[in-house]
Amino acid sequence: NGEPQSPVHELSSGPSFGTSSSTSGAITVQAAGIKRSLSSVNSPQEPKKKATGSGGRSDVNKPIDKQFCDAVANFLLRIACQVNEAASGAVGHSSAGEMLSKRCVALLKLTLRPDVWPNVDLKLSFFDKLLSTATSAQPNISNIVVALELLEFLIGIMKKEMILSSFKPLQRGISVCMNCNNTKVIRAVHKLLMSLMSIFPTESANCSVASKYEELEALYAC
Repeated sequence: NGEPQSPVHELSSGPSFGTSSSTSGAITVQAAGIKRSLSSVNSPQEPKKKATGSGGRSDVNKPIDKQFCDAVANFLLRIACQVNEAASGAVGHSSAGEMLSKRCVALLKLTLRPDVWPNVDLKLSFFDKLLSTATSAQPNISNIVVALELLEFLIGIMKKEMILSSFKPLQRGISVCMNCNNTKVIRAVHKLLMSLMSIFPTESANCSVASKYEELEALYAC
């Protein structure tokens, strides 16, 4: 009786082996599916990285927004006219404030070039208050001279209509500088007026007005 049972045992063990094999195959297929799913998750990130990289490169060449250009230029303009010391130092020795002022002026002349920041909106109204202190008891001559020199520079790069609109509110301050006894201020305001009159000349002596430009009438009548 032991021998006839042997084929039955082999048959019963055969399907058992096949089940084990199919289970193993299922595991293999499942593992392959996991690999495929991982590869499908990772692969879309590659073009994203490239897009980010190309976007980063394009941002480098993107022009600076005008509002930031205006803010930087006006900041340099104010600092240049505010950091000089009231009392001049020893001859041949530049103070920290004077060096900072010169640096700001140099940066302004660089950034306001037509090929750098040609359309900056400068706020010059504070110049009138500064220039009006030229005849006060303790004027900061260095700051006043820097302001006059900057205005002369701006005349050379601004359009005519912009010069007129910018200098109209500055006439009183410039007029005060014309009555100052300091030789540095007199020299600076003289150069400023020469540059201004080369673009907007005065009228003849027999004319009823000093300038045909209303924006400069009060200044030219002094």
